[in-house]
Amino acid sequence: MRVALALYSLSAVGGTERLTLDMYRALRDLGHEVDLYTTRLDERAWEVLTSGMNGIPRPIVLGEPPISRPFSRTVLLRELLVVSYLVRRLRPHYDLVIETQSSIPLRWADTTYVHFPFIYLLKSYLGHQHKFLYEKAYDTLVALATRALVDSAKPVMTNSTWTVKYIRGAYGSQRIYVVHPPVNVEELSSIGGDRSRIVLTVSRMDWGKRVIDIPEIAKLVPEAEFYLVGLPALSQALS
Repeated sequence: MRVALALYSLSAVGGTERLTLDMYRALRDLGHEVDLYTTRLDERAWEVLTSGMNGIPRPIVLGEPPISRPFSRTVLLRELLVVSYLVRRLRPHYDLVIETQSSIPLRWADTTYVHFPFIYLLKSYLGHQHKFLYEKAYDTLVALATRALVDSAKPVMTNSTWTVKYIRGAYGSQRIYVVHPPVNVEELSSIGGDRSRIVLTVSRMDWGKRVIDIPEIAKLVPEAEFYLVGLPALSQALS
């Protein structure tokens, strides 16, 4: 099969990006012809992501559609426009199109990897913080645009059985398959000490992951040892 892997931006070093590269290798090892596409590539992020990974070709960078430029200051709307453009452009040329970043079961993709429903993330990160009328209007517009892109009949992959219920609640999807991300647990288990007192967080380190809350939590549990493992985000928001 000819397979296209699509993610709208390859400009951060995180689990989404690494999962996509490992998915590329797995599909290629199964004998499929696989191409990797994005609309934005950060060279620093690419260098870190592919360090120690052999046989990963550079992604094909299509660039953003002109229609997204007027939305340069409305990041979420711009991302929705870009990812829908990317997937729609690829679909006629491939047997299978897999989208791995939007966390929306896109109507133009054959399947999507949903890390956590975008609609819930929107409520968590924006809805409770915005108080002005224009901000609430923007949140509503993003939510409407998200629902316009959703096809609940499309199969979805996700990272855990815990996430499955949230995907069903957000999108009504029924065809959900748990595909665990590849994690080197042997390397992480090398941390010594009494494991019953260890709290380990593995994360990309940026504001969206709320890692700055860990010290406050650690103060409440002084008998435990807290470890934070990951890399800082190398990219800024789309500008």
